Amino acid sequence: MNTLETTSTQENSNLDHKKLFESPGKLRSEAKIVIQTRQAQKLVKGRERREGVQPIIGMLSFGRRMKQLWLSAQHDDPYADWYLLQI
Repeated sequence: MNTLETTSTQENSNLDHKKLFESPGKLRSEAKIVIQTRQAQKLVKGRERREGVQPIIGMLSFGRRMKQLWLSAQHDDPYADWYLLQI
């Protein structure tokens, strides 16, 4: 390995360490929730579309959609910004 490759590898290693300390890492613990009532289960899961019944999104689906909006807003999407302000 020549010195140019060694220097490049060391610089990449330093950048990786900086990145690790500047941003949060993955969740390293386990989380559990016990949902005891049918109403709470419906709130978390929502309701699927059926004949004559409108669907209702649950908290899990809402969270996924909000995450996508939030990421789009971080990438300077003006429509995502507007929609987040509406919520």
